Amino acid sequence: MAQLGHARQDAETVTEWLARIAAQIEPGGEGGNLQQLARLHYRHRFDPDGLNAAERAALRAQALAWLAQHPPQAT
Repeated sequence: MAQLGHARQDAETVTEWLARIAAQIEPGGEGGNLQQLARLHYRHRFDPDGLNAAERAALRAQALAWLAQHPPQAT
């Protein structure tokens, strides 16, 4: 994400970070895809039950799809 121009700031939670990125990319939008990724990420990292194989595959596929749709920003 940093290479795409979306570095995470110190003390910024994943949810705050993705909300900031969503606002930059889609002003006034809800950032639904990124917030869904954040929810899956938190479950993967912190839920004792984690994600099942299908959910892990969905998290990976959705993250890769988002990255493909948002190429690096020109500096």
